[in-house]
Amino acid sequence: MNKEDDYVRLAGIYDPLTAPFLRDIRNDVCALARSRHLDCVLDMCCGTGYQVILLHRKGLRAVGLDISAQMLSVAKKKGGNGVVFIEGDAAHAPFRAARFAGIIVTLALHEKERNVRHRIVEEAKRLLKQGGKMILVDYTQPLGITARVAHGAIHLIERAAGHEHYRRFRGYLRNGGLEGLLSAHDLIAEEIRYYHFGCTKLVVARPL
Repeated sequence: MNKEDDYVRLAGIYDPLTAPFLRDIRNDVCALARSRHLDCVLDMCCGTGYQVILLHRKGLRAVGLDISAQMLSVAKKKGGNGVVFIEGDAAHAPFRAARFAGIIVTLALHEKERNVRHRIVEEAKRLLKQGGKMILVDYTQPLGITARVAHGAIHLIERAAGHEHYRRFRGYLRNGGLEGLLSAHDLIAEEIRYYHFGCTKLVVARPL
């Protein structure tokens, strides 16, 4: 089954499967965007649009970008009038430079090929206004016994997503995870939060 077929299979069940797992993260992303006055936000790899819709409800202008027509079909049905979703490749985003005050990427980078991960982060930097912030959420290396046990469960979930997905996930961790991407792209972490017993990390970052 190719990746596009995976989206056909997952689009309709993605929200019920992930909503409890991501609820605190979604709410914190909204709170951080508001507290840092990120009035115009792009959610790259937005999937079924849950975060974009939540931001919109909180009074923020938010745009969702995703490569999957299947995921966006679900997003558009939920979003209603005034919520903008665009089909496009986050590694070659269809927007002018310095367009957004905030860029969000939630649990998407670990599932990409290494070169695509890096292109997405570079695109995020290109799209940020001066003084803008990125809010990046993804898996991190576990610290402590509880985190390592929880991380084992995450490995099982990622393995269940398929051989190629799991290969990309393992490559992401081998290359330093979220910390490796921040370092490689000269991004400075201004705020860090942890979830899922320390296995998932949220970073508010800015370019050096």
